Amino acid sequence: MAASEPGENTAARKEALDTQGSNLPEGAVFYDAECPLCLASVEFLRRRDRAGRLRFLPLDSDAGRRACEAAELDPDGPSSLVFVDAVGCLKESAAVLGTLAWLGGGWRLLAWVGLLVPTWAADAIYRQVAARRRRRIDAAQR
Repeated sequence: MAASEPGENTAARKEALDTQGSNLPEGAVFYDAECPLCLASVEFLRRRDRAGRLRFLPLDSDAGRRACEAAELDPDGPSSLVFVDAVGCLKESAAVLGTLAWLGGGWRLLAWVGLLVPTWAADAIYRQVAARRRRRIDAAQR
């Protein structure tokens, strides 16, 4: 893979999970459509995706369920983001960095800087944010 190809840095960060046979579109961002933070993140990405390469699909769609299965995620669990690149499905911090890399420019540079954070630490931070996000959604629904 060429050094400038999107998703390479996230593939180096953590092994992507195979998507063969799942027919998931490359450049797809699967998100929790009931989460205000997730919706704001999608809007943030949409505004910065000048090339229009990213596709946004809710996790509770048919394709979203396939993405969760390929990424070995519980669709009802706290994780809120799955990103599909040429390597496969990325989750947690790798999904965030992969998505930023696809935006290109300075965002790709930021993704590379993100690789300096150890995976265990970046994923722990991601899980904390995801868990708090989920608790706020649950509290709002009561």
